[in-house]
Amino acid sequence: MAEVEELPCADAATSGSEAHGSGHEGNPASATESGDVDAEASTRSKPPGRKRLFITFSVVFFFLLGVPFWWKSTEVYRAPLPFSAIEEHAAVVASSSLALALPCHLHIIFTSAAPHRNEGLMSVASLEKVAESFRQHAQGYDFGIRVTWDADDSCVSVGSDVEWTWPCGLANSDLLNVDLRNDDYVDEFLWSFAKDKSSSAGGRYTLVVVERKPGEDAKERTVVGKHRHAWMTGADLSVPDFEDGIASRIAEVAVIYFRNGGRVSKAGRAEDDQVPSMPLSADGEAILSFTLLNANPEDWIYDWDIEEVEERYLQPLIDVMEPVARFSVESQVLYYTPKAVSSHWNEALKAHLVPFKQLPFFVNSNEWHLDTSSAATGRSKILHFAIYVPAANECPLHMQLSSGRISLTNGFTSPGWGGVTVYNPPGCGNLVSNNSGSYKLSSKDLEPVVGVIVAQIRALFGLPSMFVKNAKTSTYGVPAAVTGIADWEVDVLLRRRTAMDIQASASTLLSLSRLVSSLPNMVIKDEIGEHVQSSLAEAKAAQSQSLVGAYHAAAEAARKARSRAEAAFFQPSIMSLLYFPAEHQLAIYTPFFVPVLLHVLVALLKEGSRYKQEWQKYRRGDLKQL
Repeated sequence: MAEVEELPCADAATSGSEAHGSGHEGNPASATESGDVDAEASTRSKPPGRKRLFITFSVVFFFLLGVPFWWKSTEVYRAPLPFSAIEEHAAVVASSSLALALPCHLHIIFTSAAPHRNEGLMSVASLEKVAESFRQHAQGYDFGIRVTWDADDSCVSVGSDVEWTWPCGLANSDLLNVDLRNDDYVDEFLWSFAKDKSSSAGGRYTLVVVERKPGEDAKERTVVGKHRHAWMTGADLSVPDFEDGIASRIAEVAVIYFRNGGRVSKAGRAEDDQVPSMPLSADGEAILSFTLLNANPEDWIYDWDIEEVEERYLQPLIDVMEPVARFSVESQVLYYTPKAVSSHWNEALKAHLVPFKQLPFFVNSNEWHLDTSSAATGRSKILHFAIYVPAANECPLHMQLSSGRISLTNGFTSPGWGGVTVYNPPGCGNLVSNNSGSYKLSSKDLEPVVGVIVAQIRALFGLPSMFVKNAKTSTYGVPAAVTGIADWEVDVLLRRRTAMDIQASASTLLSLSRLVSSLPNMVIKDEIGEHVQSSLAEAKAAQSQSLVGAYHAAAEAARKARSRAEAAFFQPSIMSLLYFPAEHQLAIYTPFFVPVLLHVLVALLKEGSRYKQEWQKYRRGDLKQL
């Protein structure tokens, strides 16, 4: 076994120090070798391999290659919409105060029983002066005008040459031999004359001016019939320059009544057609819901024969309003339905009164369950008409007007909702409470109430609640006692509704266009595109029909335009995406793609940095060799 010689500590440390010093200073060959190793580590003789870089980029490449397939597979279907046509249609409607102007034509007939004369109105120049003066007084409305002098032995006409005008021969009829103060008879006589010899269609009106008989001292009087004609009696055509005065009065009747439905402003001028929208659905339909309310059946119970009321009073109104609106009737009887406001006793009137300020709160929404129609689904429109039978302790019940007077109709109208009418049982003030009895109201008993309801329907559709009666201007009207609405009033409603439907269709389509543009991920089905195309086509058809004065065809086309536009806007697939924000998609795709993309991007950055360093080493090696 070999022996190991131990050295002193000091000697060992000195020896180690010497050895260390000799390693750096005493061995130059070792230092050279270390420098060569460092140089070789910072350079390389061969270019770096690209296999790892290719593999890393291939992952990103295939990921990007799948993006188009993912985009196409998740793309929603969007049927093409005519955005430019929608914008153009909306611009045309917005550029005019009336979206659609159905024309009005007026035939003025001057008639006299006197023989033909060669002076005065008999000249063509005088007829033309009446036509020109009428246009100046027509307040800017464009009427097709025709003026005729119809005497017993002559007939002269100027103006529009159209086929619908009344033929000559009125002076040879019995018109001038009857009592012209019998308005109902004259109205039916003129209607039979027009009906037998000419068609009286929408927008075509006739005004007959009957010359004052020689020596007659009759006041000038104008009557508007219940069809599409009016007449003026007591006209003095012998005064010089009578044309302007008579044309001014004719224009007033034509514009205020035939054109605007009798709506007159405080200044006495005809109001514009900008009236509140009609209470109709987009399809032009409405449900007339009639409810008989027994406030306290312990006092008395009232029922009614609503079928007879509908057949006798309501059906004529429904028939005459069919071009404007399609009505359906429903009814019910409710019990224990007190009103929501209190009344006070008036000793002078011996009646309970509801103040005018309390009328808006009359309807008791908690007790009056009026919305019971099974047909009222979707966007249907219901017009409520409540007939309120008060309890014995507040009967008779009357409503006060804002002036403090008692309402003659004992009812009120709520725009867009309907109306309320109070029915006080006969002699109810003398009846004893808690003496319950059952009564059934016949159609005859309800005749005054139905008259009030008809007036309420007129008011809801923008017509005056009362028929023409203006004693100041000696203008009167023949009430449409059977239908409740005159033929010329139906024309007014058709013009208003046609304009309203065209404006509504343009507004709805424009809103749809902007909505679709703001939501690129919204599904647009072919059904929506078809509705939009159909709405634009019907709007164009309404405009073309209006040019020829086809009232019913234009109104029907406008109705379809609005209905198709709203059907497109309220399509269920659109409604489900109205509240689908972009953040929802971000929340769905983030958990799937962010983890993968994060690792791929980090690996790509690392590999790119490594390859760059290795390439720089290779470049330094080439420079060193040079």
